[in-house]
Amino acid sequence: MRFPTNKYIEFIKNTKKPFFLYDGEILEKKYKLIKDNFPEEIDVFFSMKANPNINFIKIFKNIGAGLEIASVGELTACLKMGVNPKKIVFAGPAKSIEGLTLAVENSIYSINIESIQELKRVDKIAEKLNKKQVVNLRINPKFKIENSLLQMGGGAMKFGIDEDQLIELKEEMNSFKNIIIDGIHVFAASQILKEELIIEYFENAFKLLRKVENTIGIKVKTIDIGSGFGIDYEKKNNELNMVSIGKNLKDVFNKNRDILDRDNFKVILESGRYLSAESGVYVTEVTDIKTSIDKKFVLVKGGINHLLRPALIKHSHKIEVLNENIENDVVSIGGQLCTGLDFFAIDQILPKMEIGDIITILDAGAYGYSESMLYFLSHDFPSEYLAYKTEINMIRKSKNSIDIINEQIELSELII
Repeated sequence: MRFPTNKYIEFIKNTKKPFFLYDGEILEKKYKLIKDNFPEEIDVFFSMKANPNINFIKIFKNIGAGLEIASVGELTACLKMGVNPKKIVFAGPAKSIEGLTLAVENSIYSINIESIQELKRVDKIAEKLNKKQVVNLRINPKFKIENSLLQMGGGAMKFGIDEDQLIELKEEMNSFKNIIIDGIHVFAASQILKEELIIEYFENAFKLLRKVENTIGIKVKTIDIGSGFGIDYEKKNNELNMVSIGKNLKDVFNKNRDILDRDNFKVILESGRYLSAESGVYVTEVTDIKTSIDKKFVLVKGGINHLLRPALIKHSHKIEVLNENIENDVVSIGGQLCTGLDFFAIDQILPKMEIGDIITILDAGAYGYSESMLYFLSHDFPSEYLAYKTEINMIRKSKNSIDIINEQIELSELII
């Protein structure tokens, strides 16, 4: 699903750069693609880490999605935006006592437990609050998802309880008085772009659920699967076919009908990148063009301080040049930072550019603004805008160098 740059061309031309622009209708369409094609038992939860702007929370809440959060800050944002606590799951390692306490106080749907020690902590917090808290056990599985961007399971990991530690967990089961182990959580990989791997992933997840139940002697009501659905960043016709995946998942579900037919059984599908990446673009403009030896460099406002992901994971995003030049150049596009890492593209074939030309970097709706190192070199922060229901509104102001320095001056005056 391609961002409709032409639809917003006048806004892009006339708005101070750099900035992020998001299309709220794309968020809704991506959610609908899953809901319309996947088994009806699936409940889609937006992984807030992909883009924690509160307006994303509002949109997903309003269309019926749940929220998967991974910090006390994300949990607080959801609660302030009126998300039903029963539509929130709390994932992530090393959760703070503050975050766990807030989760138990609000009786969220589930805390996804990452270790036996965390299970004990939640039990103590719930006991202190005189409450019962539902939890899912995040299991670090033995199986791996090959050819994915990041392996999140299948070896020594900071995530989850090892599959081989289930016996140890069984020995502790009778000591927990204030928690209800309701399900399992599996998140084995990220950025999966092969349909057969996704189907295999779901098959293995159900096999793992059966093993957990048989080993520790429980019957669960939830399986929470971190989807790992990928995005075709380079636009090489490698987009996931949700119709085909949904059809094959229905076969997987039919094979596990004995589990799915349990009263109130829930299948949670977490998705962050897939739901939000294509909704956003990072917009900037060319400030300098230079040649060094035999290479051409196009330099732009901003840089990886605003959009770190291409440099962080060596994953190029598709770049659009908003000019009408039919000539091409082989160029590297870099930002304003004093580091050799600061590149959005290396030796890419793009339309020939001039100073002042506008470029957009696609698929910046996930892991963009909030994942980047905004304070590095004290450049201005980008602003954020949301196009939704015929209007474009600013949803986060820029912050300039004076703002950044003043934050420190106010504190410094109290010390020196």
